[in-house]
Amino acid sequence: MLKHLVDTGGGVGDSRYADYVALAGKLKVGSEAIGLAHLLETQDDGGGDTGGDGGDVLTSPMRGMNVPINQAFASFVPFANVIHKSREWTDVGTRNLAAVDDQGVPIGPAESIVLQDNYPAGVYTYEGCELSGSGVITAGNGMATLSGSGIVQATHSGLLNANTQSPVPSVVWLPVELWSEGKRWNTTALTQLTDARIDTIRMSHWMRATYSHGASPRWGFEPILSERLTPEHTHWSDAPGMPWEIIVDFVRKIGAKRVWLNPPIQSPADYLTKMAEVFSPLIDEGIEVIVEDGIELWNGKFPGTQLAASLAPAGTPMPEAVGYGIDSAATCAILQTAFGSRPWSFAMMGHAIRPEWLQTAISAARAAGLSKLDYVGCAGYLPAPLTKWKALDQATQLGYSTSQVIADMREGLPAVSAAIAAHKLIAEDEGAKLAVYEAGPIVIAGTSGGGVLPIAGSATKAYRSDEWGDLFVELADLIKTHDPAIVCWFNWMNPVAEDSGSVGFYENHTTISPMGSAFLAYEG
Repeated sequence: MLKHLVDTGGGVGDSRYADYVALAGKLKVGSEAIGLAHLLETQDDGGGDTGGDGGDVLTSPMRGMNVPINQAFASFVPFANVIHKSREWTDVGTRNLAAVDDQGVPIGPAESIVLQDNYPAGVYTYEGCELSGSGVITAGNGMATLSGSGIVQATHSGLLNANTQSPVPSVVWLPVELWSEGKRWNTTALTQLTDARIDTIRMSHWMRATYSHGASPRWGFEPILSERLTPEHTHWSDAPGMPWEIIVDFVRKIGAKRVWLNPPIQSPADYLTKMAEVFSPLIDEGIEVIVEDGIELWNGKFPGTQLAASLAPAGTPMPEAVGYGIDSAATCAILQTAFGSRPWSFAMMGHAIRPEWLQTAISAARAAGLSKLDYVGCAGYLPAPLTKWKALDQATQLGYSTSQVIADMREGLPAVSAAIAAHKLIAEDEGAKLAVYEAGPIVIAGTSGGGVLPIAGSATKAYRSDEWGDLFVELADLIKTHDPAIVCWFNWMNPVAEDSGSVGFYENHTTISPMGSAFLAYEG
C-alpha cells in the first residue's frame, strides 16, 4: 500500500525515511553489510523449512506482483467489457448511488463514467438495451459518438459517459482486436502479464481487503456471503470486490503458480468456506493458494485496524497486533476445515520498520491456537527521503537532477535490508518462509499540507530514466540476498503523477517504464 509509507494528509511521510535509517542503525547493519551474509550462513539451498504443507511450487521467487485496483481511474484495463471496471451507477445529475438490480444494472435513470483517458483508443462496440427516449451516450469533450449500428467511435482515449433515462446501457466493449476468447479479457493485458512470467499474483486490491467494514456506503462493505459479487454481476469495481471465479480464471490465464488471497478481517465462516470452495480447484491443478487475514492491520488508514484492535483485551500494548493474531487464528482454523486435505498456505505479514509488531501478532495467534504458519514477512519499499528534500530551498529543489534523486533514494538501501533481515529472523524462529508482500522504489512528492514539492518534476523525470531501472536491479539484488520465497512487487501498472504515486512497471497499457523493462529482463 502507498499510504503506509507516506501519508500526505498527516505528515507521516516526514519521518518514514528516518525510521528506516534508524532501524538500520539499531540492527547494526551498515552500507558495507547490505548483503547480510552472516544471516544467511545457516540457510539451505531450498530456502529453509517450508513451515507447513504448502508445496515448493514457485520457480522464480522474484517474479511476484500485486494486481492493480479495479477502478475506472486505474490504468490497468484487463477486461473486454468496459462496464466491469466503470464507476458505480449514480442517479442522473447527482452523485448519489443509483438503485440497481441483482446484476448491478440500474432500475431507473442512471449514469456512469464508462471510459476515462486511461483506456485504449479505438472503436468501442456498444451492446445491450437499445437507447430510447432521452437516453444518450456522449463524450465529455464531444469527440465520441454512438452510430446507428451500435458502434462507439473513440478516436482517442477520451472521457465517455453512459447517461440514459430508460433503459440503461449495460455493456461497452473494448476494440475488437483486444478481445480474448469469450469476450472476457483484454488480450493485451493478459499477454503483458504472461510475457512477464509472473509466478505469484497477490489479489488484495481485487478482494478489496483495505475497504472492508468501512463506513462509506460507496466503499465500505461487510464480508457477507449473500452479497459477494458473481461473474454475472455488471460492475466488478463495486465494494464487495472482484468475483472469486474471475480471480480463478485470471490466475489460469496468466499462468501464475501461486495466488495470494486477502479476505477481510473478521470474515464469517460461511464466507471463508465458500472462498475455499471456489479456489480449491486451483490447488488440484498444482497452483498454491496462500491466504493472509486482512491486510496491513497496523495501518490506521484502513478500517480493519480498528476492528483488529477491538479484539484485544483493554489496555493491551499494540492492540491491533494482538487482534490480528487472534483473528488470524480463527480464520486459519476455519480454512483448515474448509480446504480439508488439500495443501494450502497461511501467511502473516508485519510492519516493515517494527518487527516487534509482527512478533506480537504471531505470539497472540499461537496463544489463540494457530498451528499453521507457512509465510512470514514484511514490505520491501525504498521510500523517498522527503524530510531531506523539504529541507532544501525551492531553487535547489527545482534544479534537482535525476542523478541526485536516484542517489538520495539509494541511501535508503541499507535500511530496507535491515527491515527484511529482522523479519527473516522471525521467519526462521517460526519455521516459516520469508515473503516480501510489496516491494519497489517509491517517489511521493506531496507535502503534509497537501501541496506539491518543487522537486516533483525532477522525481517524475527520474522515474522515466534508465537510472531508475538500474535502481530497481540494485533493490532486487539486495532483497534476493535474504533468500525470500516470494517477492511481490508493487505496482504492475500505475500512472505517473507529480503529487503522489507509486512507481508502476507500466504507466498504462502501452507505455512500459524503465523499471518495468528492467523487471522483464531480470534473471536474478
